[in-house]
Amino acid sequence: MAVTVEYQAWTSGNYNWLDKTTATSAPLQINDKLDAWVAAVNANASNTNKQITVRKDPGNSTSANFIGWVLELASNTSAAAPFFLRLYSSTTTNLAFTASASWTDDGTNGGYGVAAGSTATDTSISWAASGVTAEFSIAQETADGVEFFCLGWRLNNATAQSDQLVIFKDNNGEWATLFSDGGAEAGCFYSPVSGATPSRNFAVQTNSVGMNANAGYLSQLQLANAASTYLPATGEEFTNTVTAASSALYLTDSTVEYGFGRWASLSGGRTAVCMGFGPIWVVY
Repeated sequence: MAVTVEYQAWTSGNYNWLDKTTATSAPLQINDKLDAWVAAVNANASNTNKQITVRKDPGNSTSANFIGWVLELASNTSAAAPFFLRLYSSTTTNLAFTASASWTDDGTNGGYGVAAGSTATDTSISWAASGVTAEFSIAQETADGVEFFCLGWRLNNATAQSDQLVIFKDNNGEWATLFSDGGAEAGCFYSPVSGATPSRNFAVQTNSVGMNANAGYLSQLQLANAASTYLPATGEEFTNTVTAASSALYLTDSTVEYGFGRWASLSGGRTAVCMGFGPIWVVY
């Protein structure tokens, strides 16, 4: 299929991340989209031995203040063992992201267990604030070899907190993930480090340029500064390529100029949209 981008906003009275029962709540709608994407990509021929398993979802929460997911992403490469992606509420206002080499399902952390081994972690991700609206966007691709699932959101409080998560297939045909928390990135990549033989890497960087240099993730994408509501000017093209297999995924080198919902009209009738206050853009 082609890349799709979906958007929805919740009013302050209707936004409740911890809602595990209302089908129209943000977490359950995200869960439905994620489940459908996982089922579709698991059916792809290249993923016969690289299945994604949803180990925990919102229905597995054991505490009123916890909700989230644990995914196991397999590999058929001996040098790239499976890894775990965990995104769950760690307090009543924050999420925690962890990419880890192993995971223990011991019932702790509201039912979402404990990450172990090599990890890349961000524990201060804002997702709930009193009396504000919330906006979410999901972009995805299920075509064999270029699969990705990208979730971005913004809380419209005084600081307009915004974050991004992407699960994608890299150029080695391996699963990878990146989380951007307004300028800090954490993730797991099967990729070269400074030209070395590809291996599984768990990395945390303060910006996307550092992530590119140290984890070999994405070539940073230079966009000119502008005060307009879209970047760059109509007709301009992005330059550089990405390590992600899909040419629809891009990473900028700035989180200052590019916020959730910023968009660029490109030649050929395409559009690029920023998926959060951070570096991840999707072209569709």
